[in-house]
Amino acid sequence: MPEYRVAQVRFSEGGKAYPVNCQYAVESGQFVIVRLTGKFTPLQKAQVVSVDYWKGACKHSVVCRAERAEDYGSGPEGVATEEDLDRFLLGFMRMTKCAVVRETPQSSGQYEPHPRWDAAYYSERSFKSVRPDGYGTAGKLVIIGRDALFYRAPDDGQHIWMVGGALLADKVVALPRPFRDGNVYRQAAENAEWPLAVDLRPDDRSLADIKAVIGGNGYLSDDVYL
Repeated sequence: MPEYRVAQVRFSEGGKAYPVNCQYAVESGQFVIVRLTGKFTPLQKAQVVSVDYWKGACKHSVVCRAERAEDYGSGPEGVATEEDLDRFLLGFMRMTKCAVVRETPQSSGQYEPHPRWDAAYYSERSFKSVRPDGYGTAGKLVIIGRDALFYRAPDDGQHIWMVGGALLADKVVALPRPFRDGNVYRQAAENAEWPLAVDLRPDDRSLADIKAVIGGNGYLSDDVYL
């Protein structure tokens, strides 16, 4: 079964501890900001009691440490404009923003603004920096266009090509995703933040885990067993 890191937190001194998803490295006694899904006041300050590992995700999640609450603001819900997105992605997420270009159809080695993609935001991997020119590896990549959005945060990083500090879109496998109903900037912020619940071993699925999901004896159908 999937295993998630959770923090046991309390919302008042001496109060009951509740489990919440926690992707951050935290210790007992630290204060965090928790998003309470479906609550009228979604963001609440809480104190960490302990850190555990659960077989499954929780309903509520830690969104940041308390000392970064001002940077986080209202999170993606408070993003409505490009300026809001810059504050959230550049300030809180500590991503880098750049223009998006393409090679001109008429001449190799000449570049122009891309006709579809307007701006890109990326976070660098700790083991490899993104250079102003040439290849780099981004741990997270969000590209905003006039009629679509691209985002990716793979475990092994997204290889990108930079030209004069701009993203060369022709070198990125960008599968556009249409906008949902609502604000594109908020959608970009949501996808940059995601996920708050992190499966600690997504590629480790033992036979026992599979049997636990489908049934104890591992029976599938038509006399097929695991």
